Amino acid sequence: MGSEKKFALQSLFTKIIVHLFMLEFSPATDPRNKWIGEIANFRTDAIARIDDTPSLKHFADGLFEKSWKYAGKEVKARFSTYNESADVPDECPYTMDQVLNMDFVPEHKPNHGFGI
Repeated sequence: MGSEKKFALQSLFTKIIVHLFMLEFSPATDPRNKWIGEIANFRTDAIARIDDTPSLKHFADGLFEKSWKYAGKEVKARFSTYNESADVPDECPYTMDQVLNMDFVPEHKPNHGFGI
């Protein structure tokens, strides 16, 4: 399995997780529809990559687990840019099934876990 294909899937997982986290916890309301659209695009791409490269399924769980390490750092950086702080948990708050589920959108909890 080529490392580019693995990296691409891990990158998509990271992008989806970051956007889900922003949807759930950011107090910002204006960009929510944009984030939902971006999540749909990232999901479509991730699912297509997994479907088109069956051997990639074997690595998906491990790539998903690794993606949280990067997503957590990106979440902190993004929220810091807007003078918000994120209480980022050690474990990913989403399952891989939720991350790939085209219908999953987390409940908006803008005051949970943040200091502004």
